[in-house]
Amino acid sequence: MTPTAHHLRVQIASFPAQAALLVTWALLSALVYPNINFWPLAYIALTPLGLLAVRGKPSRRLFALVYLAGFLWWVVMVRWLYQVTGAGYFAVSAYLGLYLPLFVGLAGVILRRLPIPATLGVPLVWVGLEYLRGIALTGFPWFLLGHSQPTTMIQIADLSGAYGVSFVVAMSGGLLIDLMLHPLVRRDGSGGKRMGRTLRLALLCWAGVLGATLAYGVWRINTTPLLKGGLKVAVVQTDVTQSNKMSLDIEQRQADFQDFMKLHENALAGGPTLIVSPETMVPAGLNDASQRAARVAEDQLQSHPPDPETDLGQHLLQDLQRTQMFVETRRQLRDFAKTHGVFLLVGGHRYEHWQLFTIKGWPGVVPQPDENYNTAFLFDTHGELAGYYDKIHRVPFGEYVPWVEHWPWAKRMFIKYLTPYHSDYSLTAGQRLAVLTVADPDNGRPWRIAAPICFEDVVSYVCRRMCYGRGGKRVDVLVNLTNDGWYPGTAEGYQHEQIARFRCVENRVPMVRAVNRGVSGFIDSAGRVVSTFSRDGQRQMVDGTALAHCQLDERTPLFGWIGDAFGISCLILTGLLAVVAGLAGRVERGRS
Repeated sequence: MTPTAHHLRVQIASFPAQAALLVTWALLSALVYPNINFWPLAYIALTPLGLLAVRGKPSRRLFALVYLAGFLWWVVMVRWLYQVTGAGYFAVSAYLGLYLPLFVGLAGVILRRLPIPATLGVPLVWVGLEYLRGIALTGFPWFLLGHSQPTTMIQIADLSGAYGVSFVVAMSGGLLIDLMLHPLVRRDGSGGKRMGRTLRLALLCWAGVLGATLAYGVWRINTTPLLKGGLKVAVVQTDVTQSNKMSLDIEQRQADFQDFMKLHENALAGGPTLIVSPETMVPAGLNDASQRAARVAEDQLQSHPPDPETDLGQHLLQDLQRTQMFVETRRQLRDFAKTHGVFLLVGGHRYEHWQLFTIKGWPGVVPQPDENYNTAFLFDTHGELAGYYDKIHRVPFGEYVPWVEHWPWAKRMFIKYLTPYHSDYSLTAGQRLAVLTVADPDNGRPWRIAAPICFEDVVSYVCRRMCYGRGGKRVDVLVNLTNDGWYPGTAEGYQHEQIARFRCVENRVPMVRAVNRGVSGFIDSAGRVVSTFSRDGQRQMVDGTALAHCQLDERTPLFGWIGDAFGISCLILTGLLAVVAGLAGRVERGRS
């Protein structure tokens, strides 16, 4: 008899029992994230799944039921995606649902056949799959178990990343399984009673890890620099609907930009050194090549004005006027920064490799770019364009169509059914991890800034590469520019902010977040949300400004050097144990 053969004595084979456990898991796992965010439930959330992994039968029906539960859970949790693409929303949910039966299968094989307590086996497999989900198919590191936790419990992320926090939380769910499946006491050789070895090991590991995590969290928070002085930053939160952003109407774009500049005027009230605004809120190409193209467009409008009474002329007129706007838009930003002596970090587009095209039936030329980047531009206090960062980690189907670049027919099909667009909208990926510099006038100190755009701040390895190089720490503050106009008023904004806290702890840097339609604010290097923007208690679908100081944190954490090594180790060890367990099962079947 194997060391864990007693696990097999009672099976969970009935449909009602399996369904009840899956419903329990789904509820516990959903309630720990915003907007509910009742984080203590995370400590028992994996217990129902672990029980099914060890005791569930028959396998074929069980896996089908588990997959259905996983698919439906993701359908509910990422329902905000439906506003962007219905087909893509269901496709993403169908893919993510696969990880649940994979967990049940791997955990079941390992825990049934190897003498490993569930206190260690459950978190090992769960975290290994969390890491896999975070990198596979460009990654979807949303709803990690550790994301649910309060500030004290997440401080170990500067050692192990968010995956280490998930491991600690998952240990409690595994411990409950051990307490259910193993007798509390056993008779020893002398006829006395004592706690079984498996439970002793499980309780010792659980108490030691949880206690150390709590103690480390308290110590790390107490050594975090207080918010006194530092770089004074204002965030501008816009409230521009996505329909406005995608509109071709020139007057609408101009009106939104003037509202944008008025918000910047309001932001001056606190005397900030830097004003930050959200992703792509500037409707213009601000780079030099785009400015030259804008002058070409202006010449064409003067020399060959299109006839607005025809469909072709109307289309050409809109296209040329949109490009012509680039010069005036950059001029207003330049004059604002120079007049008020303030740095501006704005989100816009960088268009490169412009070509001149002729149109049959019209004597002029139309400038069109070959490359379109999602870019953060920095204007200095003299109004000069002092630097920029092009987004590197693009959102699949939102900013490009993956996998089918060389099959035009497939790309057209993907665009039609899995994206919110009707034509090829692909952005070009940036190639450079730019560090932008802002001089603090109070002490003359240069602040080094990295500007993750959109969902780049949910991807741990992207932000780590921004913050750390071969020479050590290369960034003092992260500034996230985001457009959540795709998901107005949903829980996505709060979930995004919850995840962003981990980038601050992992790299020990504060973060500024400027988000169209919310949620905007400031997070310190301990992952605490220290200041936010709100109006009448509302953080989303309102516009305005907020001001705070970013405090320098000179600590260099272990995560900065090793990155997600903990998550990688869990995935590798899970694979090795699954192979060993499989071999052990073949040997046992051979003996029988």
